Formats: sequence, structure tokens, C-alpha cells
Amino acid sequence: MQEVLVRRLEPLDDRTRFRSGNIDLDRFFLRYAGQNQFRHHIGTTYVAVQGDHITGFVTVSSGEMVAEKLTKVLRRRLFKQAWRHKPGYRVIYRPSRTRTGK
Repeated sequence: MQEVLVRRLEPLDDRTRFRSGNIDLDRFFLRYAGQNQFRHHIGTTYVAVQGDHITGFVTVSSGEMVAEKLTKVLRRRLFKQAWRHKPGYRVIYRPSRTRTGK
């Protein structure tokens, strides 16, 4: 059994052979993971590699959206979309708390 190496995605990595079993994740990885990392610089994708084959990935991006600061229409649309995701996806909503000085 070959050793699994976890490293950053590289521009010449062959993403076309990877299949997670989830068509949405596969589409993201193929079309957007490299573009977001190399062109737009809005996230970093790490891949698990066994030999020359990618066996897994995770994309990390920092940022947040504060629900209370979104318009009602946008908030409704975003959360409606989030609930349509397939099992295994999680959306966590925690209202921000205003601190009072003492």
C-alpha cells in the first residue's frame, strides 16, 4: 500500500480522474478549486495523493457572512439554498451577540 501525502494543490495536478461519489463536489474540484486558488487567491485546496492519484481534497477559505447584516431577500435566498443541500452538508447559523460594556 502506498503512503498518502497531504499537500497543497499544484497547477499541474490532474484533477480529471478524481471521483468522490458526489457530482457537485467533483464539479467544484474540477472547475473551481484551481481557479479559486491560482487565479482569484480566495482559497487554498489541499489534496491527499497516493502515488500520482488524488484520493481526496479539502478547500479552505477564510471569511464570514453575518446574517443580520444581509438584506432580508438575500438572507432568505441563501438559507433556502443551504437547506437544499444533500445529507452530509452542514450549515450552522449562530446569531451574533452584542456585548455590553461593564
